[in-house]
Amino acid sequence: MVGKRCKIVFKIKGSKILILLPLLFLITIFYLPLLKVLIQGLNFEFFKDIYNSFYYKKIISFTVYQGLLSALLSVLIGIPGAYLLTRYNFIGKRVFLSLSTLPFILPSILTVLGFVLLFGNSGYLNNLLMSLFELKSPPLKILYSIKAVLLAHIFYNTPLAIRIISSRWKKIPYEVIEASYSLGLGKIKTFFKVTIPYLTSSILTSFTLIFLYCFMSFGIILVLGGGPNLSTIEVEVYRFARISLNIPKAASLSIIESLFTLLILFLYLKSESREPKFIDGSNLVKKISIKTGLLFSTYIIPLTLILVAPLVAIVISSFLRKEGFTGGVYFSLHWYKSIFGSLTNSFNMTSIEAIKNSLLLGLSTLLMTIPMALLVTFNINKNFKLKSIYTILFFLPMGISSIIIGLSYLNLNLPGSFIFIVFAHTFISLPISIRSINNIYKTIDISLIEASESLGYRRFKTFLKVELPLIKGGIITAGVFSFSLSVGEMNASIMLAPSGFVTLPLAIYQLIGSYNFYGACALGSILLLLSFLSFRLMDSVDI
Repeated sequence: MVGKRCKIVFKIKGSKILILLPLLFLITIFYLPLLKVLIQGLNFEFFKDIYNSFYYKKIISFTVYQGLLSALLSVLIGIPGAYLLTRYNFIGKRVFLSLSTLPFILPSILTVLGFVLLFGNSGYLNNLLMSLFELKSPPLKILYSIKAVLLAHIFYNTPLAIRIISSRWKKIPYEVIEASYSLGLGKIKTFFKVTIPYLTSSILTSFTLIFLYCFMSFGIILVLGGGPNLSTIEVEVYRFARISLNIPKAASLSIIESLFTLLILFLYLKSESREPKFIDGSNLVKKISIKTGLLFSTYIIPLTLILVAPLVAIVISSFLRKEGFTGGVYFSLHWYKSIFGSLTNSFNMTSIEAIKNSLLLGLSTLLMTIPMALLVTFNINKNFKLKSIYTILFFLPMGISSIIIGLSYLNLNLPGSFIFIVFAHTFISLPISIRSINNIYKTIDISLIEASESLGYRRFKTFLKVELPLIKGGIITAGVFSFSLSVGEMNASIMLAPSGFVTLPLAIYQLIGSYNFYGACALGSILLLLSFLSFRLMDSVDI
């Protein structure tokens, strides 16, 4: 009797430890540094300055404006793509669908680099137009303007809109569409009166998520925005913290930004929770006709080119070299020989260090994120008091920008920049990693767990022996995501990296700043290869 009672007590205590362990880590390493820096920003005088300053009002309004416009355009462009993927089978459909994973694995610095190469005054597109029409000056003035920012955000987020909307569209019941046709409504009226109301929640979900990402956009604004005229709150926080060394002002702006982003996150979660549950409507998929194919080719071909061309430009440019500032451009393996060959120069040393640091950061982030994500997944699928608050605490980091997370660790003034970058990357990737695993975990047949426990397995042992093998697809997806995010992350790294510490994104950013675009492209191609391999692994996982 005593032995059984001890077992029960141990089981209850063990369960509490499993719940408290990740929570204590989250509070100590994430929330306490964040609260510390935000408290420093509670300065009435600075808030008064912001309220009375035209400059800060302009920054806040531009941040909201570009986020709203980017989200609106991304969703509007994404809807036809979602319809095409949902209703038709066609050659290249899998490739087109695979492109929708781009925002999850493609570092923003590669978007910036690709756009500079493609749309710059001396870029491929302007050179082509100047040659074709014998022009003396570049006809497209896109860079360092709102146009460049919007184009980059559309490139980055349209695939996300396509993925979210198409995943819901294909579940609309066939009977609903058939009933609409039988009542005499044509395709266009059925679309606006039946389909769109069914898709409203998914459209809102994609819109708010894209708005959140664009609101917190950093690298794209920093480089393509071209200066203070197109600055955002995120960029200003960085400038105050790292350039002006004014942490209190950076913290005050962080409070304003966090209020915005947490509100957007709340709206996103609210719209997602209202998503209707439909049966699979895949029987509506049909082979595309020649007439329809020709019509949609005017959509697919330009969109695919916009998605692929910047990346192709990076790879091509990595094999080019220019003699001095005024010399000609020619094919060369110089940059790859500098990285991997026997050439010893500053580029070689920086590149090797950047690759090593990025891989080490990625691996460290993966090893820290996945065990924590597994433990949280295990906990949120149990019943205990304050479970909903517990769950929310682990998803709130999604609404805090990586620049602000970096600021919170920078403010501690402690040695050990590397581990703080790992902490920042872990909390950036943790919410999506938890979701990736939990979405698979929720599909496990409860009878398997009950059968295991009836055989004498304790709850945690059942998790390890029975549930873990069943959710390996979600674990691999979460692991690849956390690794690729860390390898390509620039925002927190640029806030926390000490002098001389480089990662692939930081090295590329520095090379862009020194106008060594071809060297940047060589490192960009390596980063692109790592992203592509991550993408292929995620795409091939059977979940």
